[in-house]
This record gives sequence, C-alpha cells and structure tokens, in this order.
Amino acid sequence: MEDNGYCVTSDTIEIKQLPEISVDIIGNHYYCFNDSVDLAVGNYDSYHWSNGDTTQIVKVRDGVYSITVINSNGCKAVDQNWRVHRSNPTIEIFSDSNICDSELGLMYTHSLSNEKITWSTGDTTDSIMVYPGDYFLNKKNVHGCTLGRTYIFDGIDSPTAGLLMNPETKSKSHSTVEFFDDSQDNGTNVVDWYWNISDSIYASSVDTSIIFYNPAQLIVTHAVAADNGCTDTISISYSISSGVVKTNVITPNGDGLNDYLVFPNLDLFETKQLVIYNRWGVEVAKFDNYLNNWDAYGFPDGVYFYIIYLGENAEPLKGSFTIIR
Repeated sequence: MEDNGYCVTSDTIEIKQLPEISVDIIGNHYYCFNDSVDLAVGNYDSYHWSNGDTTQIVKVRDGVYSITVINSNGCKAVDQNWRVHRSNPTIEIFSDSNICDSELGLMYTHSLSNEKITWSTGDTTDSIMVYPGDYFLNKKNVHGCTLGRTYIFDGIDSPTAGLLMNPETKSKSHSTVEFFDDSQDNGTNVVDWYWNISDSIYASSVDTSIIFYNPAQLIVTHAVAADNGCTDTISISYSISSGVVKTNVITPNGDGLNDYLVFPNLDLFETKQLVIYNRWGVEVAKFDNYLNNWDAYGFPDGVYFYIIYLGENAEPLKGSFTIIR
C-alpha cells in the first residue's frame, strides 16, 4: 500500500473477551469439639486458600476463610468470608441437697430450645424427680453435636423399713398376731417406730402384738425414722380368717384340679386331726396332723363323712364330701 509516497502496512488483531469465572466454597459452618470441617470448591487449575493451602479440599477449624482460584485461561475468581465455628454443647447438672436416700428429689439442667436432652431414666425434660443415685444425661444441639455426662445425686443415709409377722401371712380370728421390726439401719440411728393396721390400729413401739376378733383383709404399714430425719415405710397385706373352710368334693383324676382333699385355712391351726368315715359310719382313714394331701387312692367313689379336731379350745369341724372320678 502506498500513501503520498510513503509505504504503509496493516495487520488485524482479534481481541476476545473470555467469560468470567466464579467460585463457591462448599462445606459446613460448624464442627463438634476437636473435629474439623472439610471446605471444597470445584475443579480449577490452581487453588490459593487464605490459610496457605493449595489443594481443592482443605480441613479447617475455627476461623474465617477465603479462596482464590485460577482456571486454564488464567482467569481468577474469589470467594471469601466463609466462617467456621466450633459447636460444643455444655452440660451443667444440679440437684436438691439434704435429700434422704428413700425420698424423691429434684435434679435438673438447663438446655436451649433447639437442644435435645435425654436422661438415663428416659425423661426428656430439663427437670426430673428421682431418688438419689447415679444418672446419665445426653445433650444434642442443633448442629448434631452430642455430649454426655454422668451425675451422682448424693443422698443422706436412710433406714430401710422391714417387718416380720407371726403367723407369717395369715391368721385365724380370736388369736394373737405378733409384729416384729426387721428394719435395716444402713448406718443411721433409728429412733422411732410406727405401726398402722388398716388405718384403725396404731402403735409406736419397736414390736407389737394384736388380737383380731373378726375376719378381715388388712394392710399392715410399718415406718421407721432415724435421728437424721430420714424415714422409710413398708406396707403388706395380711389375712384374718374366720376358721377352716369346709370342702365337699374331691376329683382325684390327675388333672391338677381338686386332686386332693383340701380344707382352706387348716394350716392356721397347730392341732388338725382328720378322721374320715364311710356312709355306714365306719372309720376308714385317720391323720393326726393332716396336711391337705390325701388323694383318696384306693377308695371308691361315693359320699364320705369327716371330723376335724382343732384342739381343746376349738369346736370340731364336721361335714361330708364326695369322691368323683
């Protein structure tokens, strides 16, 4: 090309604008206790984290992080201000003081509305009523971090109430029942004893004895108190019977029902001689200390008569029964 006598040359340059790139940090903002968080980005040619790491994925703890990446075209992108926090739930447990071992006391903790707690009792509330002992509390926060703690709820030594009776579980009317203290002091000094028989008979002695004149189903309550103020109570049922109950049939066929000649409450009497007669009044069997264990072996079916001698001060019990197979 010529221009006014000068030589001129030309060239064409194509300028392309490369697309912008972007980068986003992926990961958690929270981690539990001594753990860490993995932060990552997509695929680029180079990585420059604010903590000096140059890998695609880094493990970090508390702090604020940013990254600069460069792709194959030399383009850069930055993501910054990614905050990572340690998320540690905390546990504090409190309980009532001066609680006796035998008493319920308050044990409690404090939790946030987004925290979940579970006691070893299965309760999930901040406060529970329990007896002194060892307990475990587990707490989980909103970020999934969990913490457990064992707590010893100390109590004051308490006595353990106990009782014995003679006769042991039941007696007959117009006879004396003896009640004996069988409590354990557990290192305490027991100073008071209380008896309550069906809210109608009371006593404040170590042991006591009572004559019951009428048949009844009783609730016997015995309480003891130590000089440190701790108490304990025990309640059991006890039967007063009017006497031996007559029976009128025996079916000794081996089915487990009525296989023996049984007179309920016969065991309440020390003397219990049983004499059995056939329908013609002939004595066919005699037991000086009958134990409700005769199975009529070798005796034919039919009606039989009996007399039970219960001692000098009791009327003999007379009746009949039928053997049926």
